[in-house]
Amino acid sequence: MSRRRQQKSSSSSNNQNLLYKQQQSDDKITSITHLCTLPRATFLIITPILISVILQVAPNYVEPIYGNVFSTIYFNEVALSSLAFGIIIGIGFIAKTKSLSQITRDNEITSALISGIDWCGVLFAFAPIIVRALFHLSGLLGPYLGPHITQFGLAYPIMFSIGFLNVMACARFSREQRRPIFRWILYVIIHCTIIITLIYVLYSVMTRGRSCRRLYFSGLSLALVGTVFKLLWCIYGELSLEGDASQRRKTTLNNTVVNNVEYTILARNESITGWIEVVEEIKPRNIRVLRAGHSLLGGVFRETRDSIYGCFYLMEASLQAHNVEMDVVELDPVVYDFAVNYFDLKREHKIYLQDGRKFINNADARIYDYVLHDVFTGGSVPSTLFSIEALEQIKRILKKNGILALNFVSSERWPHAESFALVANTITTVFPYVKCFREGPQEGSVPFQNMVFFASSNYITFSTATQTDFLGSASREYVLGNFLNWQINLNKYRNVTGVITDEHNPLDKLQRISAFEHWKVMREVFPQEFWINF
Repeated sequence: MSRRRQQKSSSSSNNQNLLYKQQQSDDKITSITHLCTLPRATFLIITPILISVILQVAPNYVEPIYGNVFSTIYFNEVALSSLAFGIIIGIGFIAKTKSLSQITRDNEITSALISGIDWCGVLFAFAPIIVRALFHLSGLLGPYLGPHITQFGLAYPIMFSIGFLNVMACARFSREQRRPIFRWILYVIIHCTIIITLIYVLYSVMTRGRSCRRLYFSGLSLALVGTVFKLLWCIYGELSLEGDASQRRKTTLNNTVVNNVEYTILARNESITGWIEVVEEIKPRNIRVLRAGHSLLGGVFRETRDSIYGCFYLMEASLQAHNVEMDVVELDPVVYDFAVNYFDLKREHKIYLQDGRKFINNADARIYDYVLHDVFTGGSVPSTLFSIEALEQIKRILKKNGILALNFVSSERWPHAESFALVANTITTVFPYVKCFREGPQEGSVPFQNMVFFASSNYITFSTATQTDFLGSASREYVLGNFLNWQINLNKYRNVTGVITDEHNPLDKLQRISAFEHWKVMREVFPQEFWINF
């Protein structure tokens, strides 16, 4: 099937220019705020407290044994060297994980971060016991080595751990790879500047108090912050400062075994459209799917990266493989983020994170060769994108010979076919030439399936698919080689229903009927245990 390269006209309206500039500006701001995640915010709090207390209290703690001179000789130098050594080891650990897959790497870092906080707690808990035992060796160790060896039971390992853990917290996770590296570097600089400033302030202000009490205070602070950190992590995951509770991210590795089938949750988030989740079925199908609520937005076979839905080949979801220039419009930023990080969507396009109706209303006329319309989210669609007014706007932004490809999940069985007939009659009212294909050969034999409309102002012809179109994919070859045989006869649905308008839109009501059937289909695709684990 031949593809024409999608070209935009050089002229654009002032509104769209302003919209694009505003989006670019917002992206720069949120790119920085998004980097302040829960782990990083946690260490912005506990690092200044721990370091300022250690630098003041640790020498005083051994002063009764070794005197005020020997307890401070080279202490600051060795303590800061321990901090630097922890940073170096942390960088080495991060470098070692570069060869791992993105998900494995992220979870290795997360595991090291959580284990490190526990390790610091253990150090604080056992420090008095270890130090007291080393005090009994003071006569053997002498005043030069004794203080430093004793601090290996208190100050130095904690300083090392703080350095290591701050590197883990500031590590550039895979989901941040799509943002420019200079923004991440800028955040690291800001992170370090804040910590150094707070250390200086606390070191200058907190000069009073007994050493034991201040040490216990630091231990309790670490325990409290660590507990809150783990609690928030379990509930919300990464929890960046971007957005509110509806956009909190949770990218934890969670394995579930149901009837000898292993499911792995790679990422999940309660976003603006509901729960979004990336799940892998290890066997027998070996697939990765994008779940939205009680539905699937799409998926791929893990080995071949072929789509699990044939309709995506009809709509050509792999346009990037043909080097087609695209404008992507997506309402939910998490869906887009997961598509980039887990489904190989490249960022070689313009992205508009906004309502689709708003976008087509503001877009310039006659600029697109193709418009791919796929807004199904699970049992329902945003009905305003199927009205005559919406389709007229799509027709306006298409070139004279442009084509609309519209995916609609429905059935050829009545009464569920009523919503399909309603959409079909609305499209044929706006476009003079319309063809529709199901994604498989089963005419009316399945309760629900994807159906793709092709609509244009000019007559539509399809060229014979070639090996270039197949891209070495057997699934693609099967669908593109046979879909012309799967055409739906729209004449039998003509005039059996009305049309959809902004003022009169019965699609919402009709979708309530089909939603139950779709729910049952999803329970056949995956068992109940899969759906209740979110």
